[in-house]
Amino acid sequence: MGRGVVGISVLLGMCLVIGLVILSRPSSGETDTATVVRLTSADLAYARIDANRDAESPMAVRVGDSDVLVTTQLAVGDEQRIDALMADGGKASLEVAYVDPVSSIAVLVSGSDTARPGTALPSRAVDLGQEVIVLSETPLRLRVDSINGHVATLASNSPFDPAAVAEGAPVVDQVGQLVGICTHIGERLAIVMTGTISEVLADLFAND
Repeated sequence: MGRGVVGISVLLGMCLVIGLVILSRPSSGETDTATVVRLTSADLAYARIDANRDAESPMAVRVGDSDVLVTTQLAVGDEQRIDALMADGGKASLEVAYVDPVSSIAVLVSGSDTARPGTALPSRAVDLGQEVIVLSETPLRLRVDSINGHVATLASNSPFDPAAVAEGAPVVDQVGQLVGICTHIGERLAIVMTGTISEVLADLFAND
């Protein structure tokens, strides 16, 4: 009986991974990010944010169940307040509390009395050649091309337009676990990894 349950669990896990790979093929425009998150990363909360950008509307990732969201300096620009539309339809007006000068991570909070997030982002490293999925408007499957400090650059064997990918979009691994958020470096896409984001949050809320 026990072996049967284990076998079924392994089979379901394999089906989930295969499904995620199929859903996130660069050539597939039929599946949206909400579907991928619902199938693989139900605890991942993200938002579209209203910022002055000519390209794809930027995104932010919510830290646990807190009122703290993280994105990038490129996403917020010079704005001091940002309107956010959560994936579940909720709306919020947020302050840009801090922009880290090294990683360019921008931290958005609901107000000056926002408490330290009760749950930290998990620190997950990526490896060269690893496949990841950028959860922009249409999920995009890419591979890690290089790693330099807190940033990993991304590449693909198939042509795609980096400008069409949302700044600040969540990036997950092949089983739907968050590994970082997307940023643009010149004409390339990159990931600012969760370990770096967690360090920025720890420093910002050190006195809470």
